[in-house]
Amino acid sequence: MKTRTTTGEVPGGFAFPIEAARHSSLAAFIACAAFALLATGCSSYKVLPQPDAESASSAEVCIEKGMIVAGEVEPGEPALLFYPGALVESEAYIPLAQAIAERGIAVVIVPMPFKLAILGQSRGERALKRWPDAQFLIGGHSLGGVAATGFALKHRDRIKGLVYFASYPTGNISGSGLPVLSVYAENDGLATQEDIDKSRSKLPADALFVEIEGGNHAGFGSYGTQKKDGEASIPASEQWRLTADAVEAFAGSAFH
Repeated sequence: MKTRTTTGEVPGGFAFPIEAARHSSLAAFIACAAFALLATGCSSYKVLPQPDAESASSAEVCIEKGMIVAGEVEPGEPALLFYPGALVESEAYIPLAQAIAERGIAVVIVPMPFKLAILGQSRGERALKRWPDAQFLIGGHSLGGVAATGFALKHRDRIKGLVYFASYPTGNISGSGLPVLSVYAENDGLATQEDIDKSRSKLPADALFVEIEGGNHAGFGSYGTQKKDGEASIPASEQWRLTADAVEAFAGSAFH
């Protein structure tokens, strides 16, 4: 039986074989993903230290079973599972996680194999097992948002909402019933305004969209400039603050 292979464009400008992800072995899919990344000449993004931002934050950061946790995950309190963008160090999202945690929403950053969330979509299950009485939102930056979508759909009993950070789904989830927040940046050269507009029809009708004026794609993390990205006209710390405000407002509605 022959299977037609199609490619899907995902945030960050990558194109992956969709049928390969669905039907082939993990080893074959890793090969496809690695080839696609090598073909685009991609290299990993290292953490850009932000000592002032981290020292000013009141949110503590610790490591729990290999996951980076900002704040404390407690039963009955909102928490966010976070999937990093492709080839970005997990630690690069600590400043954003701290900004969100300062608003009473603990953040669990889930490191990914080969720094590719599409190869570790189920990694969030570690957090569900570690905190069995917690209810989570899940979100991801760029390609991480694509993987977060699949996880959310599979774990509807534990996931109360989905947050896209400069991201969008590859398929149509408009009928999923999931509360959705899409946070995007005005000067993003990778998840562009056109991309975000096109994604609206794939999301539930009541999805919320928040634009970070002056922000860009890399500004959701702390890893420096990114190829093909636009130039930010606001400090990264301001982008983190505005993003955290949006997540706080969304969590208030998603958990009630």
